[in-house]
Amino acid sequence: MLLDLRIPSLAQPGPRKDGTCRPVRHYSGKDLALESDVAGVAKWGVALGNTMLTYFEVGPNACFPEHRHINEQITLVLEGELSFCVDGDTIVVREGEVVAIPGDLPHSACTASRRVRAVDAWSPPIEEHITAP
Repeated sequence: MLLDLRIPSLAQPGPRKDGTCRPVRHYSGKDLALESDVAGVAKWGVALGNTMLTYFEVGPNACFPEHRHINEQITLVLEGELSFCVDGDTIVVREGEVVAIPGDLPHSACTASRRVRAVDAWSPPIEEHITAP
């Protein structure tokens, strides 16, 4: 099943038709507290109208089972490595590397023997991943 997780209610910062600017959002460290809704995973997420960014930490030897979503996903691994399985192929993404996953593509991801710290960019945003006010 393909889910449409777009958030129509988020106001878009940036120029308005009248030339004035919508407010820029700034998030301090206290706004970016890690939250855990899945055992072994802690994350924070911020979003605008069409894009979001999540930071997450995942413990060693953890897996996200195969899933798919309409959202495009770009993952930058900061520490450790993530192994993505796509169409039977394994793509190992190490520190400093990026994987870009088109929307609606089934995939899974697993950590190895070390914890992983990574950043995801998403479009459109995923409401349940937004943690910052």
